[in-house]
Amino acid sequence: MRRLDLTLWLALRGRKSQSLVEYAIILALVALAIVVALASLGGRTSDSVGNTANVLAGLGSESEPDPDPEVHVGIITLEVHIDHGHVRGRVTVFDQDGVAVSGATVNIDWFVNGTFSTSESHATDSGGRASFALGLSGLVSGDVVRLTVVNISASGYDYAPASNVETSDEVVFP
Repeated sequence: MRRLDLTLWLALRGRKSQSLVEYAIILALVALAIVVALASLGGRTSDSVGNTANVLAGLGSESEPDPDPEVHVGIITLEVHIDHGHVRGRVTVFDQDGVAVSGATVNIDWFVNGTFSTSESHATDSGGRASFALGLSGLVSGDVVRLTVVNISASGYDYAPASNVETSDEVVFP
């Protein structure tokens, strides 16, 4: 059997080098056709899980990673609790799909009659709500109390303040 292989190899040796050249030309033409096809698609393609790769620039390497999902303020509520001695604020945080985000840290500032009073930071619960409280001492009837969201940070998310339904809310002390 080895002798037959050797005989065939010797018989086709001249043809084989020609075949290698032809093979190299065919591969180059196929590669060119793939490049042209990808260029007509903008040079971008996606795999089965939606990851996008720039095939022309990186020859199959991944492009920049997709941006993190976004979070924003959906609801701010303020209530005066005279019997408990505070104004309670609650901020509800949602992602871009409207799903409440738990574990996000919400940073807020309190203002009384437009003047800064204090800052607080609290994490959201399983319903996406963070609760805050401002003591009533020093407040008089007619004072305007405002809660303003300054920042939201959550692992794997970017804060999108432009998507906030509201960024501040206020209540008038009775």
